[in-house]
Amino acid sequence: MSWDLRGLAAYSESLMGEAESVWDGDPGPIPEPRYAAFECAADATEPADVDDWLVDGLLRPHALGILASAEGVGKSYARLELALRLATGTGSLFGHYPIRRPARVVLIDEENGAAEEYRRETEALASLGLERAALTNYFRTSYAGMNLGKPERQEWLRAELDRLAPDLAILDTGGAMVGDEWGEPLKVAVRFLRSLPCAVLACVHLTKPPRERSRGGGQHGSALADVMGQWTRSADVVAVMADLGAGRARWTVRKRVPPSGLVLVQRAGLWDVVAVAEDHEATSTDTRVLRAIAAGATTADELATALGTADRKLPKRTLYDALARLRRDGLLADGTPYALTPDGMESAG
Repeated sequence: MSWDLRGLAAYSESLMGEAESVWDGDPGPIPEPRYAAFECAADATEPADVDDWLVDGLLRPHALGILASAEGVGKSYARLELALRLATGTGSLFGHYPIRRPARVVLIDEENGAAEEYRRETEALASLGLERAALTNYFRTSYAGMNLGKPERQEWLRAELDRLAPDLAILDTGGAMVGDEWGEPLKVAVRFLRSLPCAVLACVHLTKPPRERSRGGGQHGSALADVMGQWTRSADVVAVMADLGAGRARWTVRKRVPPSGLVLVQRAGLWDVVAVAEDHEATSTDTRVLRAIAAGATTADELATALGTADRKLPKRTLYDALARLRRDGLLADGTPYALTPDGMESAG
């Protein structure tokens, strides 16, 4: 079976508005599913890319990554800088995560449109000292109407990725490409993304910040629990951006990569590092409490001691406020000894 992309684009346009793509051609037949056989670990050989990175300390080949922030903070600029640097093998992302080698990148943009993408690319290319002709490894489409849960859209995307053979596919925003960011619709989408022949980075939104948040709760957008829906459950790496105001953002990276935290400022289409946060600075009290409970702390006294300093326990009011927030968010079970819910275990990273 093959798909007429012009017909598919017209169908998308009738549902969601004008769609514009840099891709063309017949994607060809859809491959049959491939099933893996069991392998005895005693006989296993070391994979060629066991310690490989696309971006040092941030993204491995075939990983599922999540980039989350509130609207308007700048995640689209962050993923654009990542795409341009990776496609051209230029420098380090934010001057902090080295690019190992040039790699092919594709973008499915649901939000900005082709004209805005072009404007932002032009600004970022000038800041990087690159010409547009250098982007031979970067492919993008502005496609309003992509749905990761529909088989016909899945087949189209898989065929295009098989044709282009990218190292990384970026979805912006992933939340607009699923029917629901919770439950079965998201599970279907994530299983599909996991099956793709490349690394995937889905850009998503944060939950709305609570009206009141005590000082111990940390900056909204610095914890995995702040990410909308259940995107973080199956991710290999989660990067969240918290708005610090005045064009600044706190960048926090967690999950199956070395934890890192940066304070960024936006200049001329790029993000620059103005501070490297210590781990305790980049991590909210809520997340530290989650991790302490996951590590075995079950009482308030154990938590206050584990999260305090050498000469001072964590104040009980700060601790109890954090516990109340975690229960409210469904991450901590009721009663004592303290125990995490399944969502809490996932958020603990």
